[in-house]
Amino acid sequence: MLFSPCFPEPVGHSTLDAEVQAARVQRQLPRPELARLIRRNAGVSLRTVAGELGVTAPAVSFWERGLRRPRAETAERYLKLLQQLATAE
Repeated sequence: MLFSPCFPEPVGHSTLDAEVQAARVQRQLPRPELARLIRRNAGVSLRTVAGELGVTAPAVSFWERGLRRPRAETAERYLKLLQQLATAE
């Protein structure tokens, strides 16, 4: 069977579930300026957050400036880290 852009190839349930979960996490992330405020109020550097997440400090800076969003696999860890920093204030 041929698939066209109008009728894309079906996506498996596990893939779809993962995409839905990733979208939920992205929606739960705070606005970029709030994420930066949470980190700064906790006294944590960009480099420290980046190290915890296994990304570069410029990547975190891009997120905090709203220029990019973290990838799905990183977004969930970033959300948890921000929640921990917010409660540590």
